[in-house]
Amino acid sequence: MGKVMKIHIIGGAGSEKTHLAKVLSDMFVIPAADLDNLFWNKSYGTKKDPVIRDKELEAILSEDA
Repeated sequence: MGKVMKIHIIGGAGSEKTHLAKVLSDMFVIPAADLDNLFWNKSYGTKKDPVIRDKELEAILSEDA
């Protein structure tokens, strides 16, 4: 059984969190999830419904890496 690796990157807007996540994803061969996609709808910059957001987050958190 392989080891589990999860990394949560936090920081202010424009601080290159998504870029760092991509670099680490490539380096450690683990998936990356952009949390902005969980929080915001793609159209009009509106917040996503919290029920949908929470289901999507739970799906990401349930993954092994």
